[in-house]
Amino acid sequence: MKYGKFVSKENLVITDIEVDKFVNYFRTIINKYAQESYSVSVTKNNNKSIVIGFKIAEPKSFRNVYGARVKNYKGVSFLLYKEKGYLENWDWYKMEKIDPTKEREDYVSAPEFQYSCNFCIMGTEIPYKCRTESAIVPKHGRIFQFGTELTDLDFNEAVRDICENVSVPMHG
Repeated sequence: MKYGKFVSKENLVITDIEVDKFVNYFRTIINKYAQESYSVSVTKNNNKSIVIGFKIAEPKSFRNVYGARVKNYKGVSFLLYKEKGYLENWDWYKMEKIDPTKEREDYVSAPEFQYSCNFCIMGTEIPYKCRTESAIVPKHGRIFQFGTELTDLDFNEAVRDICENVSVPMHG
């Protein structure tokens, strides 16, 4: 379930069982769309943040379907956090509480924890008719997601865009 206006106060420890679940979940998404094999690496930072990387054997440079020059494409990674916090009961536009019966920092209605995940592409690109090098981002799909369940983190659209358009050399 997704909770809006969740404010993180501290990072919680991600267990090895949760790491295995996420690796298998993201592996099925990658394998659904990928045209080449990826090696999986898991990096833990004090067990409070996890980086799950899917890397190709050798970096590639090419011009992709969108006409952008891709430099040193190495694969994709997911940066995962498990956070504890509260729901913010505050409207910053009106500068007042949304629900006057609740506290501004609502710990009662807040979930026990929430996952947050960033989707990153390893490599850079120079967009078509540009000279500035920038990070590779999917043209479709969200690259940051959050939720209390594993299935709340749905990166299918972003991974499909990367595997079918952004990381594929232009033919013709």
